[in-house]
Amino acid sequence: MPYLRCTFLSQDKYEAELKCEYDYDKVFKKRWRVSINSDGLIELPKELLGRLGWRHNDVLEWFDFGADEFLLVKIDKQ
Repeated sequence: MPYLRCTFLSQDKYEAELKCEYDYDKVFKKRWRVSINSDGLIELPKELLGRLGWRHNDVLEWFDFGADEFLLVKIDKQ
């Protein structure tokens, strides 16, 4: 299952890339720019959501790696 790695660009802007849970070094060519709004919400592009396989009511876990990077991982509801 892929997850999302976001790295800081400027102010509230991040570069988002897919990562593979089984092969961290695997490179996905496509990257997206995402923003965090003043309420702390991130709006992800539909294409990115489709590639991740995430849906509206999915539970995500946020892993913070300081001011420059964070991961979003879908929690499997089984």
